[in-house]
Amino acid sequence: MALYRRFALTILAISASVGVQAGFQIPENDKTREQQADEIFGDDGWFWALMSSAQGDYGSSITRPPTPNPTKRPTMVPVVDECSIDVTIDCVEIGGIGRDCYRLPTQSLECNRDIRSLSFTYIAGSCSQSANTQSDSCVEVGGVPTGISRITCKNDQDEDVFNDIVNVDQTFTIPAFEPLSDHLTCEIASLDRQKRQTVRIDTSGNEDIYLKDIYGGLQLESCNNKNCLVPVEYTYTIENTHTRPMTVTLLERTTFSRRELNGESTGGTETNNLIDLVEDKILEPGQSTEAKEESVVDLCVTGEYETKVVVKADPPVGLPCEATDEYEILTVAKECRVNVDITCEDLDGRDCNDIETYLNCHEGNVINRIGELTFTYLGGTCDQSSNSQNDECEDLNGGPPRNRRMRIICHSGDANDDMTVLFFNDIVPVGETFIVNNNPVGRPLPRDLICEIIDPVDNEKRQCVTIATRGEDEGLYLKDVLGSLRVEGCDSNNCYVPIIYTYTLENVGQTPMEITEYELSRDGSTENLLDKIDDKNLEVGETRILQDEEVIDTCVENEFLTTISVEADPPEGVPCTGVDEYIVETDLKKDCRVDVDIICEDQDEKNCNDIPVPSFNCNINGCADALSFSYTGKPCDDNSQDESCEQIADGIFISTYIECFDEVNMPLFQDTVTLGDVVDLQETTSRSGNNVRCELFASRRGAKFQEVQINRCEDLSLKNEYGGLSLESCDEKKCIVPIEYTYKIQNIGGVPMEITEIMRILDGQSPTDLIGIVEDTNLAVGETTTASETSDIDICVQGEYKTEVRVKADPPDGSVCNGEDSYEIVISVDPTRPPTPEPTPPATPMPTPRPTPRPTPRPTPRPTPFPTPEGDTSEPPSAESEQCFVSVDTDCTPSGESQDCGSVVVTRTRCENRPLAMVFRYNGGTCAQSDNIQNSDLFQCEDFQGGPPTEVGVTSFITATDIKGGSIVYHAATVEVGSEYTVAEQPFEVEPNINITIWKSPLTVFENLVQTLVFHSSCSQNLFLKDRFGASQLVVFVNEVQGLQSCFFNATYTINVANGIRGTKATLRTLSSATNYGFFNFSEQVNGIALDVGQTLTPAPSFEVVIDLTVVTNNEVLSIITAESEFGLTCSDTDFFSFVTGLAIPPNVPTRAPTSAPTRTPLPTPDPELTACALQSIVNCNVQNGGGLLDCDNIAPPSRSICLSGAPPRELEFIYRGGSCPGDATFPCQGQANRNQVWITIISSNQNILWNRITPRDTFMDLRGVDESMTVEISTIVNGRVGTRLQFMEISTLCIAQANLRLKEFFGALQLAEFTTVGNDGIASANAAFAKVVVTYAVQLVAGTSIRARIIQATSSSGLVSDQVVETYPLPGELLQPRDTYVFGEQERIIDLTETNGDERFSYSLDVLAISASSPALTCASSESVFFDVS
Repeated sequence: MALYRRFALTILAISASVGVQAGFQIPENDKTREQQADEIFGDDGWFWALMSSAQGDYGSSITRPPTPNPTKRPTMVPVVDECSIDVTIDCVEIGGIGRDCYRLPTQSLECNRDIRSLSFTYIAGSCSQSANTQSDSCVEVGGVPTGISRITCKNDQDEDVFNDIVNVDQTFTIPAFEPLSDHLTCEIASLDRQKRQTVRIDTSGNEDIYLKDIYGGLQLESCNNKNCLVPVEYTYTIENTHTRPMTVTLLERTTFSRRELNGESTGGTETNNLIDLVEDKILEPGQSTEAKEESVVDLCVTGEYETKVVVKADPPVGLPCEATDEYEILTVAKECRVNVDITCEDLDGRDCNDIETYLNCHEGNVINRIGELTFTYLGGTCDQSSNSQNDECEDLNGGPPRNRRMRIICHSGDANDDMTVLFFNDIVPVGETFIVNNNPVGRPLPRDLICEIIDPVDNEKRQCVTIATRGEDEGLYLKDVLGSLRVEGCDSNNCYVPIIYTYTLENVGQTPMEITEYELSRDGSTENLLDKIDDKNLEVGETRILQDEEVIDTCVENEFLTTISVEADPPEGVPCTGVDEYIVETDLKKDCRVDVDIICEDQDEKNCNDIPVPSFNCNINGCADALSFSYTGKPCDDNSQDESCEQIADGIFISTYIECFDEVNMPLFQDTVTLGDVVDLQETTSRSGNNVRCELFASRRGAKFQEVQINRCEDLSLKNEYGGLSLESCDEKKCIVPIEYTYKIQNIGGVPMEITEIMRILDGQSPTDLIGIVEDTNLAVGETTTASETSDIDICVQGEYKTEVRVKADPPDGSVCNGEDSYEIVISVDPTRPPTPEPTPPATPMPTPRPTPRPTPRPTPRPTPFPTPEGDTSEPPSAESEQCFVSVDTDCTPSGESQDCGSVVVTRTRCENRPLAMVFRYNGGTCAQSDNIQNSDLFQCEDFQGGPPTEVGVTSFITATDIKGGSIVYHAATVEVGSEYTVAEQPFEVEPNINITIWKSPLTVFENLVQTLVFHSSCSQNLFLKDRFGASQLVVFVNEVQGLQSCFFNATYTINVANGIRGTKATLRTLSSATNYGFFNFSEQVNGIALDVGQTLTPAPSFEVVIDLTVVTNNEVLSIITAESEFGLTCSDTDFFSFVTGLAIPPNVPTRAPTSAPTRTPLPTPDPELTACALQSIVNCNVQNGGGLLDCDNIAPPSRSICLSGAPPRELEFIYRGGSCPGDATFPCQGQANRNQVWITIISSNQNILWNRITPRDTFMDLRGVDESMTVEISTIVNGRVGTRLQFMEISTLCIAQANLRLKEFFGALQLAEFTTVGNDGIASANAAFAKVVVTYAVQLVAGTSIRARIIQATSSSGLVSDQVVETYPLPGELLQPRDTYVFGEQERIIDLTETNGDERFSYSLDVLAISASSPALTCASSESVFFDVS
């Protein structure tokens, strides 16, 4: 034991001296090591000799201290027990040919085109780390993948090819016996299957795929048999090299790895104890054992793998021993890869796909003239013109040819005038571009620029074009075609924009390379760029850059594809290629532009200015057989044939009864006519004689006041006058010619539009809106519509007739646009015509819209008496004193109002505040008939089984609910096609989004579903009266700002009956009115009532109907009255009354058929030169939260801060703020949601969907239908749908203390903003932490005024009374018209009601100043204010 102890201490001393090299040490104490050794071993020299012998093993760190002279002591020979062990490392490839690991070859990265299997390493991480040359996508749908995940990969057939749970750095394989489909889509999800990331990889071979490519959280490791990660096996052999047994106690392996890929270095050191892998830990002398482990070597990167093992063993007695060994693997990657990148910018550094071109040459300032114009000369005639100017283009000598160059002269006036300024004079080939400017003067071009196209061969003028350069006159746009000139640029705004392409080549491989091919492809042509590179050799990481300048036409919708293809050779190995492409898509600022063109033709489609004036002589071929006259009401003084007219009674008769006969007393005409009506005689024959006799009576039973004799065979000329008759046609010769105006309206802009107004003006008269006769008011880009109306024109009277048309169109977004055109008919009568009395010029012909259903009743003609034989004593017609003269007149007024029914107009009134109720007309039909301007995010409609029925009376079951899933049911009942249904939940406003679903029957199963739709109903977006949403049309809405807005009104028709001021008392017999709403008979009511001369029937009979303004309706009433005079003679009268409803136009004055009723006096029209405009400022204040219980008049701090009613609240309101689950949450909560926009789904415990939509940050969410609790899921948004879940909560919604429904309390990402409870008395009480106040500023003309106004200043003041903020608004470009409402803007303010000081006053005011459009010296102003207190 003494010897063992001495040896042990010696070893300990050695270990203490060598420190770390021995792996252990002796604890220090107060004595030195030398003192301890001397105490044990004495002064013998053997110990220090042993230490000296160890010095060769452990260096010079062991030195003997000086010792005193030795004292002789007994000699002792030590006996030492020790162990000896050895370890070696071997490494071989698993599989294959079993090569040693240091002999493994480097792997090529490029995969074959025929891909049958792929292996990936799950590396986690975001899409931003993707590194590949493909164009397919990587999308984060619910956060960045981290940690263990479920990975599912699908082929193009949506079949799973891999579906398993994978840990980070774990590799998985997608096997296939056949080639994979063209694409592989892999989804990375959390363990609860919440999607995190989706990657899509092209495996078709159309795009390159390389080992080590990174697609989001996946890195490609193998394709087919080509593998980056090669499995290897390490064998650690341990041998007992001593003569004593030992026990292996430690096998420690330390691995150091370093890998370089794409310029980045990764790796590290890892140490593990592999003792459990040792097969036999007790080794006899000479015996060996092994430990094996597998690893992976990445052959696709340059790397270093160094493995070191340390083995320790314990003998039965004595100290442990150890041994070490090392093994190193080096991999060198030499893959050739070249990356190509194309960028494109304009000269200002903007990306080529961000370049905006404004087609309007006057964008931003419509009154500035243009200083420079750029044209392309096209050749060709004026027919190819396409512009919104009044096409002042004239072709001469056949117009310019398309195949020869021409001289173009642009100037300010007559080219022969000395005062003319020349701006351009040169010969220009077809297709060439030229510039017209006023340089070097630098002034704007003239208001009217005249360009003449002249043939340089014969010096003949071929075309003359006048171009208006001022926006206030006529608009000018890029790409307008004016004759043979096309506008390409105006000032700095130009269609042709220079752009610069930059091509960057980068060596992204692992070896140097030489560029051997470099090809550019664009628009079907190719160019070799190789010679443009100075140095074709690229080291790893080096780049080469080339630039290329092009000019593109940005005024047309087009795509320009540029492709760069590169091939490179490495010093050794396989060449590599790189490809990139860039598409430039021109993005136009799409303006609203409308063009209108007037076409006028007769029935033979002849231009109205080409209609020949007929010969006036009707007797060129003998007697005229067919004659027609117009009734003029003139006396016999103006007779054209001598002694052929007899004036029996004087007076002017607006209406008369006329009878005409031939010489054998055959009747040719019998009817009542009014001034201007045509008297068309039946065709006469030779047996009829030469003369026609016409007798004119005051009425059918009235006295004759004129008789005319007309010789149809002598001295008969057009426009001859015979008393009250003027000859208008004879045989084929006609003065009155029917013509048709066609107004062609085309959308020549870049956006869809709705035609809202077509004002037609005849010779400066009051305009008439023809919107009701337009074929289609909604025009897509390039579409055309027409409106047509007919008229009669007198071509026998010299004159000029001018027709103007002004069209207004409204795009979905942006400002309205206007177009106009005029047409002038010039009639020249040959002065050599046979002399006739100077005719009275007729009134301007008034066109009649086509079609014009106007059923004018024609009384049954009585038998016509033949001329009385000479000596006959029969009585002449009764004297006026024995007759009665009863009259009937029809009026229509909206019930309870004084205006005319024809003035009631329902425009597409915009809803400006959330409705309390809405009424829909169920029209039936599919989603295709939808007519609204809500975008696709707000309005969605889908049909099933052909959609709803359209037959009137057929029933469907209709449900209308909130979009949150049916917690609020507004309507659920059977509805007939053609009837109405109501959406309301009093006293609350409707939800901001509504779902309407239509079923075949009340059995609401999928088989009965025919249509479902969602639309935005809060009026914060576009919602208009008359909007169509699938089979339903909005016909009524009610809100607190606009009140009741309806498409229906009750009309009262009044039948006014009177006896005339001549004749006798009249006893009424019959009275009836035939209408398009039915037949109304008042005969029993009036029979026997006697009216004195001049007396009116009171009360007047009347009836009511409901007029539907959703459709265009010709409302017609034919009233007939009969009565008897005191002498038994019958008198009667008729009145035909009509007006059109359903047009979105200014007042539509009713028209009447000819009657004897007196003409009404028009209302006075204000003098525009003396009358100022009148404005009404509008300030609307709304509170958009609080479930409709808050408004600007009752904003107050909450009376309670926590909901403790013990029952579920009537309503809860949360705000999405973003945030994490609180650490001390008392409710289930997982995850965090901090995105600016998320998808939130909230479902109550009774499965009511309270909220389910895209929700931006700070959105107020009104939740109705809450019960005991609700689950909240907040997710990402992927392609407009729910993505990966970010946060999940379950919140108690009972108003108890444990639920902690406290205002402003956070529940994860949601903050409680309001709760509404209902007391025992049924009264709802809202407690809100915030008030979301929205104030809208607008202006309109005062009701009943017509003077248009131009706004010149508009300012608002807003906020706390003590801290007002003033804002000045941009001015509208259009005049303010009657019925217009111009909205300047709106302001939103969130008021924290829990932080008020108890007495805060807010003020919002608007001040508007304008000038009268007709007289700028006359101004008008208006101010409006809204105040509210928070107290």
